Amino acid sequence: MNQDDWEQSNRNTFVDCLTPKGGVILAATIADILADGLNSNQIAALGGFITIIGDSLGYISAQMELNDSRNTNQKER
Repeated sequence: MNQDDWEQSNRNTFVDCLTPKGGVILAATIADILADGLNSNQIAALGGFITIIGDSLGYISAQMELNDSRNTNQKER
């Protein structure tokens, strides 16, 4: 494990500190706060937008994993 890998593995975010149930409670609380004062069409639009953000994050993560696996395979050669 090189220095960059060690530093990457020791970085924690607030998400790392959440339990699964805590994450559900946090998500529900944030949704309730965001929906306050909006009508159903506005809530649907906001939900769609947040879904797009989540999908984009999933794509970025998958692409990073693919790039990491390619780099690992090239180093092994």
